[in-house]
Amino acid sequence: MTTRTVEIPNEEVLERQALATAKRIVVKVGSSSLTSIKGGISEKSLTSLVNALADKRNAGTEIILVSSGAIAAGLAPLGLAKRPKDLATQQAAASVGQGLLMARYTQAFSAHGVTVSQVLLTADDLMRRTQHTNAFRALDRLLNLGVVPVVNEHGTPELAAGELMRYLAETVMMPTALLPSSGVQWSPVDDDSARATLTDRDTTVSAVFYFGPRGEIARVNAQRYRDVDGTAVLTPWVGHFRDYRSIQGMMVPMYGEVAWIVRGGIMAYFRGRTTNITFELAA
Repeated sequence: MTTRTVEIPNEEVLERQALATAKRIVVKVGSSSLTSIKGGISEKSLTSLVNALADKRNAGTEIILVSSGAIAAGLAPLGLAKRPKDLATQQAAASVGQGLLMARYTQAFSAHGVTVSQVLLTADDLMRRTQHTNAFRALDRLLNLGVVPVVNEHGTPELAAGELMRYLAETVMMPTALLPSSGVQWSPVDDDSARATLTDRDTTVSAVFYFGPRGEIARVNAQRYRDVDGTAVLTPWVGHFRDYRSIQGMMVPMYGEVAWIVRGGIMAYFRGRTTNITFELAA
């Protein structure tokens, strides 16, 4: 009888093997990976990143680069010694730094014979079907042409938390997104409510979901960022949902109303009724 020892690769080894054979790789680079000690863009870090990505692109791998760093790139031209805290100045720095950052990417990639493009995406581009389809087709065409799309991300921690909270609140319309397998962690508050917590990279948000007599989500309460004269301010927020209908085996609310809770009372900013909804479930 012959005994054979088989070495099972650990998770890190498997990930490296997958990257080596992947047809398409999406690389997310945060500001901290691109900035120098002084706060501006580090030429050494950017060049090192581009060299690695360009080698993969020239070897036949499709590359999508999601890059932060616009605010950092705009600090020096505006005479700012450190990252601003107010939203208006952050946006001003990003608008100045974005062009400079893209110019550096263009120059660095061109040294390897690789063309880059600037892609600007908003939340609507990802959440609305028509915009999502158009954005996907544009990215796919760029990749087919051998281009490295640079998806610009120059948000703030407040904006990141706001978008993640928006997603968590809107999962009422997408019930399977609230399952623990989708990353949502639940903890009981009382017999009729529970707190849902969702984490994406460095951003964590939570909201309290209140359930009706049939187990449906009747209300969601959270603290969300609201723009007040250019400053992101945490403000109590509430969403009410009703008129549930069974769609493809899931209970989905047909009516929703959301509002800020301010000193003057309830400030509703959206009321809507869904007339039709379909889901494309993953295989």
